[in-house]
Order: sequence, then structure tokens, then C-alpha cells
Amino acid sequence: MVKNYRPASAGMVPALPGTYLVTAYFDDNQVDLVKCNVLGWSVSTERTMTPLVIDPRAADEDIWHVIHPDGRVECTDGRCWNDVDSWIADERRRRRDTLETVMPDLGIAQEQVVEVIRPPVPTGMPEPPQPVVSAPRPSAPYAAQML
Repeated sequence: MVKNYRPASAGMVPALPGTYLVTAYFDDNQVDLVKCNVLGWSVSTERTMTPLVIDPRAADEDIWHVIHPDGRVECTDGRCWNDVDSWIADERRRRRDTLETVMPDLGIAQEQVVEVIRPPVPTGMPEPPQPVVSAPRPSAPYAAQML
């Protein structure tokens, strides 16, 4: 018999049609919203609510966002927005501020030349041309992962 480690539920409440669990993925100026229909709400014994969705991994994160049928967006940490556009603008701002605090300046010049150490050329062979390797500043999403 397989053990179930999910907390006990005190009950279920149906969700209104048009309620979605949503995740925003940012790629430069593009935003991809991944929506998942909320079928109902599981009420725990601690009186917290967890969305019942088809994809069980969708609600596994600590912080998740719900779009209500009236257009409001609500977060599990208590934040609330009037519509999806204001939520996305706020998330962009938070993301930009986070990247600026994590990576204020990497100290890399745009076209910094890096010296390449090469072994000596055997006698009688022509000297190969010296390559110039530049180190462009990495884009913000990749730079944050390198730190």
C-alpha cells in the first residue's frame, strides 16, 4: 500500500469558473503566462486553502498566483492586484530590482581583451596569428545564474 504524505483535508470548496492558477515566465521583454484551471479548493485542518488542479506540480511552489473570474490576481503571500497587467508590471519591477541587487556590476568592460596563453611554436614553423578574444557582458538572466 502506498503511503500518502499529503496533509489531511477538512473539506473541499468548488472554484468559480474562470479561476486560474497562473505562473509568469519572463524572457527579455516577452512574458509567457502558463494558466491551469482551478477545479476546487482544498481546505486544510489549519484553515489554509490549496487549489485543486489537474497538474499536481502546479501548486507545489511556496508562492503561487490565482487569477479570479473578475480579473483580480491574488498571491499566497497576501499581495493583490486589480488586473493581470498591473501584476505583470509589478513582477517585472521586482525581478529587475532583484537582478540589480544580486548583480550590481560585474566589472567587465564591453570589449575587454583577454590574453590567451599558447605553447611555443616549434622551430621552423610559421608563427600563427594571435587571436583576440573579447568578453562581452552577459545578459541579465544568465549573469544571475553565474553568480
